[in-house]
Amino acid sequence: MKVTCIVPTHDRPTFLAEALDSITAQTRQPDEVVVVDDHPSESTAAITRAANSRSGPGISYVAHPDGNGASSSRNRGAALGTGETLAFLDDDDLWEPTYLETATRRLDEDRHAAVVTWMTVTDGRGGFAERSIREGLQPADALAINPGVTGSNLVVRRGAFETIGGFDEALRVSNDRDFFIRLLDAGFGYEVVADRLVLKRAHPGARLATSGATRIAGYRAFVEKHETRMTGRDRRLMAAKIARVARQTASTPTQRWWETARLVWLAGPSGVRQLRSRRLRRAQL
Repeated sequence: MKVTCIVPTHDRPTFLAEALDSITAQTRQPDEVVVVDDHPSESTAAITRAANSRSGPGISYVAHPDGNGASSSRNRGAALGTGETLAFLDDDDLWEPTYLETATRRLDEDRHAAVVTWMTVTDGRGGFAERSIREGLQPADALAINPGVTGSNLVVRRGAFETIGGFDEALRVSNDRDFFIRLLDAGFGYEVVADRLVLKRAHPGARLATSGATRIAGYRAFVEKHETRMTGRDRRLMAAKIARVARQTASTPTQRWWETARLVWLAGPSGVRQLRSRRLRRAQL
């Protein structure tokens, strides 16, 4: 089984170098690595060349100036790669050394189309457990809450990827969750590896999905795409996510107060407790 690893990147050469190091440290090396850069720069190209010079698998650099976020870069990398199995790693995330070996072995052993592993969120000093995906989910289970799928903890068969058309390039955020929903909609199954083999890094710089207004617009685009199948609770939870981002990025105390009030009204006491618990866990990193 030939494995192609696709790394979307956006002007973060230092993070990219560390992500590539985590790939080349795998106990099961990918057969090829495609780095897709939607903000082409010589520094990123140089990082890729350096990694390629000391790597077992071939690492290629692709300038993708017309790209529009992670989805576009992932799709471009998949189109250029030749592996029957596709693995994705965002440039600011890391794989534990046994990630690819464990995920691809499980895919070989099973007839399902994809494997999803558990994750840890880390800032380099410590970490906490990210939401742990469980087996047997239905599309409706992912409409309002990401069950634990990102672009970095998913290994998928090319046939399934191409059948559903890859990642939706119109979605700047929640594209990983949308991909998972469409995978299930198409009748494909998935397997869970209950080991935390992916490190999702929390850092002050923007992730591949931009924060603030772009993130809010992305959430609204996701709701517009899936609204007809959402329950009232689903819509309230998505509205609460939007309010949470608006609260975090509020430019004035008054605006922050109004967004806090809206968040309490939408999410209820349990939602606010969940928000506080998540913030506390991050503070304890």
